[in-house]
Amino acid sequence: MNTYWLKVPLKNAFSQRHSIYADGGDDAVRYGIGANYRRNEGVMKGSGRNTYGINLDLIYRKGKFNISNKAFFTGVKSDDSPYDFTAFARANPYYKMYDENGSTPKYLEVTSDAYSNPNYVRNPLYDATLKSFSTGKQQVFTDNLAIQYNIMDGMQAIAGVSFTVDNTNNESFLDPRNASFEQDANDLKGRYTARESGKTSWQGYLAMNYGKVLTGGHQLSINLRGDATESQTKGLTTMVRGFPFGSNGNPAYGTSYDTEQRLPGYVDAVFRSASGLAAGNYTWQNRFLADATVRYDVSTSFGSNQSAHPFWSLGAGWNLHNEPFMRSLRFINRLKVFYNGGTSSNQTFTGMGSTSVYTYAGLYNIAMGQSLELGQVGNPDLKWPITLTTNLDSTSRCCGRASMPASTTSARIRMTW
Repeated sequence: MNTYWLKVPLKNAFSQRHSIYADGGDDAVRYGIGANYRRNEGVMKGSGRNTYGINLDLIYRKGKFNISNKAFFTGVKSDDSPYDFTAFARANPYYKMYDENGSTPKYLEVTSDAYSNPNYVRNPLYDATLKSFSTGKQQVFTDNLAIQYNIMDGMQAIAGVSFTVDNTNNESFLDPRNASFEQDANDLKGRYTARESGKTSWQGYLAMNYGKVLTGGHQLSINLRGDATESQTKGLTTMVRGFPFGSNGNPAYGTSYDTEQRLPGYVDAVFRSASGLAAGNYTWQNRFLADATVRYDVSTSFGSNQSAHPFWSLGAGWNLHNEPFMRSLRFINRLKVFYNGGTSSNQTFTGMGSTSVYTYAGLYNIAMGQSLELGQVGNPDLKWPITLTTNLDSTSRCCGRASMPASTTSARIRMTW
């Protein structure tokens, strides 16, 4: 007997992709609509991932106005294979998949130890014939609107808003006859898990840009920008155990929540931030360069007493290869010395750093009523993590037309507090 178990769960997988797009319009208005579909089969039987989408484009250009709107809708549907690759890979080749009647036995072998305790060797093919499943769905809608108005030569005002809705649903069911429940009581066999999450977010900005080439080799650009964002995330996780044999995974047939793991979980978090930025850049005869940026951010990720913080950056450069005294050195293509430094941070914290969060201790009820657990201690003085970085660099390229690769020498200082 030399059974090749991996021939059962594996297959040759194919994928296909289709798309269509149509557009039209005139000099002032352009529009377009498209659709796409992609089907990806998994190499594991029963697995796959299908995606589909629709996009709509609208552009208006007339006079000093330039308006564009792009909308996208995408969806994903995924299925996991009912076959356990690890179980098939570990199955010994001297076992038969089927018995003499051609049916799939639950056990490949049953033995006992010296104390008459039974030892079962499960048939991975039997678990694959059960009613277990694992599926996922996701739908995302995004709309981006941008408006540009040319105030005068070299000056533009830009405004935009982006809106996104993202909904995800995942369901999985493990049949009560699965091998993982072999030692569990009947009222704990089988598990259904559902995860639902939704995220709604928007981002808006208003900016003004000015750029001008002046007499005497002077170039100047100024940028002003303000941003505001908000995102709300809601999620619900439910786990149910205890299903009758032959159940199709309907959670109504379960006997209890999976209290050994946790009660149903729920999250509702809101994050907001706003910022203002001013930046300037100056160049003289492409020899001397300077830039500066000031930014002010407000975020709910930090303590209520520390929600706002300013940031800055400075830079300066000198193109030595454009100096008159260097032009005679033709073997030098590029020689530049520059410095930059500034402060930065991140907003990877969750959005309730200044608030103490309590959760109901659902498994512990006492005579005085429902009990609570402190899940998070609020810190109204939670500060932004600040990183100061300074760099002094030089870059060069030589050998004339041969143009050897550029070499860079740098010195960096980085501090975080």
